[in-house]
Amino acid sequence: RSNSMLCAKDPDILYYMQYLSNILPNSKFIYMIRDPRAVIYSYLKKINQPINKENFANYMSVWNQYNTIVNEQCNQVNLNLIKKCMRIKY
Repeated sequence: RSNSMLCAKDPDILYYMQYLSNILPNSKFIYMIRDPRAVIYSYLKKINQPINKENFANYMSVWNQYNTIVNEQCNQVNLNLIKKCMRIKY
């Protein structure tokens, strides 16, 4: 028996929580939920885009879609008595 652990920081892996939970039954997930305004501001600065209402509104929609999907995945893996997905807001 091995005590190996894999940690992946890629937020897109959370899209596949339910699948990963099925193939890796001992898996656990941390769903970090950051203030969308901070996420969008940081991203627009990173890609050197103007920070205006239009860009902000577009990326707010993307942030909302992503978090809706990931939140549902988190709900699905937590259906059993064992909680496998922990939500942390910061």
